[in-house]
Amino acid sequence: RSESRLVSLSFADWDLRSITDMAGFFYGMTNLTHLDLHNFKTTNVNRMSGMFKGVKKLANLDLSSFDTSKVTNMAEMFQSMESLTSLNLSNFNTSNVTDMNNMFRDNFALKTLNLSSFDTSNVTNMAEMFRHSGSIYPLDVSTFDTRKVTNMTNMFYSTLMSPENSTLDISNFDTRSLVSAAGMFNYTKAKTIYASNKFTVAHLSPSPTAMFMTNDNLVGGNGTAYVWPNYNSTFAHIDAPGNPGYFTQKP
Repeated sequence: RSESRLVSLSFADWDLRSITDMAGFFYGMTNLTHLDLHNFKTTNVNRMSGMFKGVKKLANLDLSSFDTSKVTNMAEMFQSMESLTSLNLSNFNTSNVTDMNNMFRDNFALKTLNLSSFDTSNVTNMAEMFRHSGSIYPLDVSTFDTRKVTNMTNMFYSTLMSPENSTLDISNFDTRSLVSAAGMFNYTKAKTIYASNKFTVAHLSPSPTAMFMTNDNLVGGNGTAYVWPNYNSTFAHIDAPGNPGYFTQKP
């Protein structure tokens, strides 16, 4: 494929307001190391799923000029960008996005990720959103509104691999709609997971569901340490005397 041989590409100042679908737009550009999207007009785009998927050699991506106000699908948008170290999403408007599954999967080189602009109030699918994302730390999801999310399957699978005593703060997560959460925290290295009583697994199917497979460092707020085979959703609550769990109440 000819696009796989491209090394440098500029779309600076391109007006693509007539385009509504950019799914897989740069997919297959596996040798791209430079991409200029300054003032790239995306005003009417509603699909960006897989837009940069598999762009494996690109280290820096500045999307600060993107207009994403009409986008509903960002699934797999940055999946397998294995060399990415800098990603600017500071102006992302995600208020209409419903699907973020696999959005940041396999971003092994990315150490910092600013998601403070994200409005996730309409997102229903966060499955595998950060799966195998290496050592993004701290992973700040404190702005996430999860009230409509039904699927968090493998959301943090093998995420937060360092430092060994890292913390994952999901104290803002309200999981009233959550149905699927298998493997949500599998193989993370987090020692502490902050949560609140708004995190409920009451509607999971099947229930119980395996959520904490091989969380060898994990300790709940009352001292309950992860131990095999206690890896299912019955431990997805704040640790308390007489009611062991793997979550900690945030101070």
